[in-house]
Amino acid sequence: MSNAQQNGHQPQETPKLTALIIDDDKTNRQLFARVIESYGYQVLAITNGAEAISVLDSRDVHIVLLDVMMPDENGFEICRQIKDKPETADIPVILMTALFDPQSRSEARLAGANAFFSKPFDMDELKRTMQNLTSSPEEPSSLHQFPQT
Repeated sequence: MSNAQQNGHQPQETPKLTALIIDDDKTNRQLFARVIESYGYQVLAITNGAEAISVLDSRDVHIVLLDVMMPDENGFEICRQIKDKPETADIPVILMTALFDPQSRSEARLAGANAFFSKPFDMDELKRTMQNLTSSPEEPSSLHQFPQT
């Protein structure tokens, strides 16, 4: 038993960071939620951009994982909305898509995305990117650039 426990104090758990998954496909949302929870994040999973803005306005979100190809608004448009709002502009956004062409990668950069992953992608690389994008300023990160995945 630690000294803190002997003195009646419970060790404080580090609060989990929250990841917001935005994907219109239920299977993808469930898969990514399980994987990202295994990385130690609390997960919120929603289906569209309107929900995303509402969640971001009301919850403390540390990173967004956003599908590009969705009905209504695509991921590039949603990313722009997130990055255009001063209250959410600093939240890292990872775009995930079946698209792999240079034009889509360029559009992701222009939309303000912090990273771009073409499906299928390496889940270990996703984990490293998420960790680097959510590291505190006291913990310098070597991967705050746009990865070439």
